[in-house]
Amino acid sequence: MNTDWNDLIQHYIAEQTSEEETRRLEAALKVDDALADLYLRHTELDVALEAEAASAEVMRELLTVPMVSWTRRGGHWLSWRPLTAAAAGIVFGMFCTSVVWAYAGNGRSWSLLRESFEGDGFRWQSGFPKQMGQWGGDEAKVVSIEAGVNPKDGARMLKLDPVKTDLSSRTHCIVDLQNQQKAFGSTTRQIELRASFHPSVLGKKDRYVLRAAAFADGPEKVEERWMKEMWGEIDEHALAYAARGVSVPAGTDGWQTITLMIDVPPGSRILVISMWAATMDGKPANRAAHYLDDVRLSGVINEPLP
Repeated sequence: MNTDWNDLIQHYIAEQTSEEETRRLEAALKVDDALADLYLRHTELDVALEAEAASAEVMRELLTVPMVSWTRRGGHWLSWRPLTAAAAGIVFGMFCTSVVWAYAGNGRSWSLLRESFEGDGFRWQSGFPKQMGQWGGDEAKVVSIEAGVNPKDGARMLKLDPVKTDLSSRTHCIVDLQNQQKAFGSTTRQIELRASFHPSVLGKKDRYVLRAAAFADGPEKVEERWMKEMWGEIDEHALAYAARGVSVPAGTDGWQTITLMIDVPPGSRILVISMWAATMDGKPANRAAHYLDDVRLSGVINEPLP
């Protein structure tokens, strides 16, 4: 029997499987390590995004732009995760040392990257990038106006085609931080990633995810799976790591802009940024393409509060 495990897992998480499908999946999970890993990837992302939604009301009262960042200091990880904070009631003091928050009107910034996919100078390759400044990932191509969608900035945008073997389509870029060391100085600095997404087909529930990871090594030593898997892989290799996901209700029109902040420590040579787009329909035939545009990366120096 041919089984679309992505489809079955998504229905299982949504409690939409029959008794026979439930038994088949649970039996397979006991003996198939690869399937168990796939299941964990689905559930971890689902839990993280649901926890973010559940805690959003409390966060709105505390801060303007919520973001989660992990930074390794002295060989140990200071970490905070959405589910933990939600269960603890969002106690402000518990995450003061490990979570980076952006305060509107309270800092200055400089541009590290601005990409709207304009002109002949932009180059995108199939597969994970291995050079500074390079873009790559799952299948994508630069387009102009398409499916009634106008680019958010300029005349072109990047079309992320659906992936038959995975729920999400991903594109990555490697950014050189060595030339920014003078601006960064010897202390930890914040970097803001901003990107805009638009579905090619309305009427479906979509999810968009931003990820960023700072590394001490060069691009040739970074592996794609570190940016695709959940927490375990990236914890072993990155100096700092941040992620943010947003669920978009079915039928939502217009560009969706997502912002992520990451706390980048001294010694960071590169920053890898990843942008994910997913149509939350388990059947590959029903997944749609998504558009990405106006990707910006800025260094932020926070000024003391008055």
